[in-house]
Amino acid sequence: EVLPPTPLDFVGTREIGPWAVTVEQRPMPQKPHRSKTSFYLSAAAPVLLRPRREGDRLHTPNRVGKTVKKWMVDEKIPEARRALIPVLEQGGAVAAVWSIGAQERLIPPPGTPCVFISIREKERKDTP
Repeated sequence: EVLPPTPLDFVGTREIGPWAVTVEQRPMPQKPHRSKTSFYLSAAAPVLLRPRREGDRLHTPNRVGKTVKKWMVDEKIPEARRALIPVLEQGGAVAAVWSIGAQERLIPPPGTPCVFISIREKERKDTP
């Protein structure tokens, strides 16, 4: 199973693959809470939710930049699950990766109009 590329051009919550994705419009707070599952991105450009692509790179605050594949290996994300991990793309660049963090250079300044995106796993239904 692979995560379908999906424009996040809505407000509210939608199910995308195994994820519940919530999109809200709100300004960037003065001191945003750092999260690996929710992100503030600039409202100035569209956001695409997609799977990882070869060559994707991510440089999170206070950490060394590296490929998203290397991040996933370091975070011990099973290889079979990596195609389902949401990557948020904005302006052709990786803006954030679920369970890893946001691209440092794309974090908006306080007070900037933003899109707040929260991603959580849907509850799994056990099959008999």
